[in-house]
Amino acid sequence: MIGSTIILSAAIILYFSDIVSVPGMDRAGGGLELAAMTLMPYMISAVVAALTAIGVMAILPLIRARGVASVLEARLREMAAGDLVSRVYGLDSTPHLRSIANELNATVEALGNQVASWKVINRRQWEVLQLVRSAAAAGNTDRVIIHVGEMEANWRKIAELEEKLAT
Repeated sequence: MIGSTIILSAAIILYFSDIVSVPGMDRAGGGLELAAMTLMPYMISAVVAALTAIGVMAILPLIRARGVASVLEARLREMAAGDLVSRVYGLDSTPHLRSIANELNATVEALGNQVASWKVINRRQWEVLQLVRSAAAAGNTDRVIIHVGEMEANWRKIAELEEKLAT
């Protein structure tokens, strides 16, 4: 884009330089017309350069945002594959995109905590089930009832975790 601007500006200046040459000067009626013919290529080149600068300034943030978006997209794919540990850090971008990355990190952390809680409860359920089997094999019905009560308490904890999730 910048190279095109330089080439276009040079072409404009060369074109108008030919017009303003000695034979072109004969056509100039007064000082104002001569000044306009002399400055015209530079004014057009300045406008082209300004438009190019505006274009570059508009494109650069989009390119940077695209890079950040690809980082966030990759993180979402990792999360969908089961990675609830890694986070998105060090984004050098707009405050809005940093905010989105921070919210993504907070969401993944909260989800990871819920999954960890489920894992702990699930392991405890397995241990209690083994205790129920041992107590039943020994014919100790009082212990079986106590352990079944523990299992029910664990199921209530799971139900509380499930209530937090909208599925």
